[in-house]
Amino acid sequence: MLMLSQGGSDGTGQVDISPYLLTFKVFVSDFMAEDAFASTQFAGQKLLVMLGWVK
Repeated sequence: MLMLSQGGSDGTGQVDISPYLLTFKVFVSDFMAEDAFASTQFAGQKLLVMLGWVK
């Protein structure tokens, strides 16, 4: 179960983050970073081919 709760019942304002939520966020962030890098690399390669710098 993914869970994020904000604020304690005693009014401390403490935020408790589930370790499962943290692991999920790390996995998604890594996946998105790899996808963004590949997309940027592909766009740069297309630009260089279009400019005639790479065949």
